[in-house]
Formats: sequence, C-alpha cells, structure tokens
Amino acid sequence: MQLQGEATSQVPVYYTWDFGDGATSNQNNTTHVYESPGLFDVQVTAYTISGCQDSSTMIFPGAVRVYPYPDAGFYIQPQVVPFYAADTYISSQGCENCSCSYLFSDGGSSDACNLLYSWTESGIQNITQYVTSEYGCTATATGTVIIEGLSFYAPNAFTPDGDGINDEWQPILAGVSSYELKIFNRWGEMMYTSTRSEEH
Repeated sequence: MQLQGEATSQVPVYYTWDFGDGATSNQNNTTHVYESPGLFDVQVTAYTISGCQDSSTMIFPGAVRVYPYPDAGFYIQPQVVPFYAADTYISSQGCENCSCSYLFSDGGSSDACNLLYSWTESGIQNITQYVTSEYGCTATATGTVIIEGLSFYAPNAFTPDGDGINDEWQPILAGVSSYELKIFNRWGEMMYTSTRSEEH
C-alpha cells in the first residue's frame, strides 16, 4: 500500500502516519505492508515546527482491508504406484471456496480441485497446486508421486510388403526417458541404430 500526504504551508510540513496495526511512519510519501488480515483505520497528522506552528489530523476509518492468504494443500493416494496402473487420486485440503489448478511434471494439467490422474511417465513425479481465494489471493503447494517401472514391447516380426498392414517394425514404449536401438545381422555386424522409437 502506498500513501501520500500533501499540505500547503510557507514553512516545512512534517507528517506522522499511523497505519492501525501498530506501525507508523514519518515520511511524506510512504509505503506499508500489512502482515496480518483485518480491517484497519489509517490516521495522518500534518504539522509544522517553525513559524506559525500548527497541526491537522485526518482519520480514515476502515481505509485498508487485508484478506487472508488461502490455505493450499492436497492429499495424494497412493503416493507410490506401478507404471502399469499409474493412477493417483488427488483431493484438495485447502480452503473450501477456492478455485484450484494443478500442473503435473509429465506435462498434464487440471482445473479440478479433486481428480483421478493417470501418469504417463515413470520415476519421481511432481505435482504443483495453485489455489485462488474468492478475493483473488493465491497460494501454492507441491507434492511428489513415485511411479515404479516402465513398459516396453518389441514385435518379433513384421511384413514390409506395402499393403498398409504391419509394414513397419516399431517398439512400443511408455515411461522411458531415454532409448537406443541397435540392430545386428547374424554375423554380429550392426546394421542400424536409432534413439527415436517412432522411426523404425
């Protein structure tokens, strides 16, 4: 919050601010950060200390309303799951009247406060929750899920005859962060190598 006092006098004018929460300032232009929620009266006194000495006080009842930060937090069940059944239920434990959004480290997102989420990658995965109160105040919380294992399937045959059916040989991967394929002939000579599973 920024406050500014203006008074007209032929001698210097000084100011005293009372922010209503126990804090004060002697600056003409001043700022103040309220540390706790509530409704606060603001009082400012302008005064001179030379010439015609005088003072004037103005009180602004309920000039500042500070809303509380919302409570962020969520419950994860279960927190350790196998990749072949990588579903976790997420339920918000924050404020009741808040809107929610989640970002998941495997690229997913949701605007629901409570949801069942299906993970697409294995390993240690992170969840970030963002909550916004009815007053526009925001808060965040984070959590971790462990997705165990991975999925890999490589066909043992294919028919490259141009009929549009099973013309390409392509492994099926899920939960894999890195990949390398090497194909050898019967004499042990490497004929092909790739790190991109979608191009075989």
